[in-house]
Amino acid sequence: PEPTSSAPTNEPSSPPTNVLSSAPTQPPSPEPTSSAPTNVPSNAPTSPPSNPPTPNPTSPNSYGIGPFVTSASSSELVTIPRPQNPGSQSQINCPHLQVGLKNWHDPSTWLSSSIPAAGESVTLPENSTVVINQAVLEELNVINVPSSSELIFGEDAGGAAITLDAAGMDVQGALRAGSETCVYDTELTITLHGSRPTDLDIYGKSPTATPSYKGISVNGGIISMHGKRHFPTWSRLAESVRIGQNYLL
Repeated sequence: PEPTSSAPTNEPSSPPTNVLSSAPTQPPSPEPTSSAPTNVPSNAPTSPPSNPPTPNPTSPNSYGIGPFVTSASSSELVTIPRPQNPGSQSQINCPHLQVGLKNWHDPSTWLSSSIPAAGESVTLPENSTVVINQAVLEELNVINVPSSSELIFGEDAGGAAITLDAAGMDVQGALRAGSETCVYDTELTITLHGSRPTDLDIYGKSPTATPSYKGISVNGGIISMHGKRHFPTWSRLAESVRIGQNYLL
């Protein structure tokens, strides 16, 4: 008999077992993502600087830190009065032009009948008014003006300056140069050369030392001097001056 045909015996009877039957249990790792550098601050500044930078001055004049009194901040405008120009006033009641004056440089003025010499202490005669009309060249010790007497500085006839050198002065009477109605125009220099004891009382007297001191002691007396006027003679402050402040506006 002829052989019969049949399918090959080596074909598998079922699908291969190595085929995956389900999706993977773990998802693949995500790809890296891009990000900003780590040194960039995560937050913007919380507040601006507390103080803005100081601007450069716009003017060459700098008077420190205000506030200053200005026309906008003050409530009152004041005009400072100026006194009358003394040049327009007549010279009246001049002490050095009164009658009965005794001249310092006249020997007859002094009880010793001689002009005071260098180093001497000088006491004006009682009840007298002595005038100095020129420079006293001698350096004297203490000049005493009794309560009944006056020492007056006059004008040099040639316009020269008048100088007086002494250790000190004790004025119980009056020491004058000009008056309120007679401006003293001559240049006057009083130079004191004495020393000051350490035990002076309130009147400038020492209980232990011979009166020899540097200064003008006025005990019940008067010093009246009226020279060249300067304008203005005063100013009005619109604001208190603080301790340590070194300028006024």
